[in-house]
Amino acid sequence: MIKWLFSNPKFSEATNKEILDKLLNHIITFIRENNELYITNEYSPLKIDFYNFIYHNNSIIIENNEKFDIFTMKYSSCISDLYIHLKEITKSYNLDIFRNSQNNSYDLLCFIFQCTDFDYLNDENDINEDDMDEYN
Repeated sequence: MIKWLFSNPKFSEATNKEILDKLLNHIITFIRENNELYITNEYSPLKIDFYNFIYHNNSIIIENNEKFDIFTMKYSSCISDLYIHLKEITKSYNLDIFRNSQNNSYDLLCFIFQCTDFDYLNDENDINEDDMDEYN
């Protein structure tokens, strides 16, 4: 992986590591713009987790998790938009991550879920209160 990180995609002057750092900065910006979310790791471990996630093309499986279900309902659309943006960035650098048919925004959603946290119980109560208001 180290060799790959410091290599350059064909026709690009940037290294894979520089490109991944740029992608991670976009992800961190997304997280910071969503005030309910906060990053659970320090920057360096998060960076390593992201490199591993991309390099090993990991598909993260999260099953039977109420918190993840709420996270998905709230952020799926925004993360899909973020995924498309990241895909365009990698395309501009001629880097082939996010291009094969097995990659999709769901993997990015799972990665962001694993490295962030939010108070989902308050969100659940807000949803229930909103539902109650509709019926009254």
